[in-house]
Amino acid sequence: MIFYDFMRKLSPKESHIQLQDTFGEKSPSLATVYNWYGEFNRGRKTLSDEMRSGRPADAVNPENIQKVKKIIKNERRIIIDEIMSYLDISRGSLHAILHEHSW
Repeated sequence: MIFYDFMRKLSPKESHIQLQDTFGEKSPSLATVYNWYGEFNRGRKTLSDEMRSGRPADAVNPENIQKVKKIIKNERRIIIDEIMSYLDISRGSLHAILHEHSW
């Protein structure tokens, strides 16, 4: 809807008002509308997420599962923070590995 309003030449404020009228408190903030207008002004025409660099989105993979199993087998008293640091994974990913994969 923001892109539609942008193409209709509405201002970001006018677009925000339209969104609030339609979605109420679930509408995006005015700052979000301004951010999208900025993207469209810079030539963005797609609404899908762009590729980002960095760590893979899912650290819960067979390789890390095996590494965690090996680490725990070799050092039963290792702490969570050490495993997270060693594998460079989040606490949530490590929790998923420890609690959702059979041992």
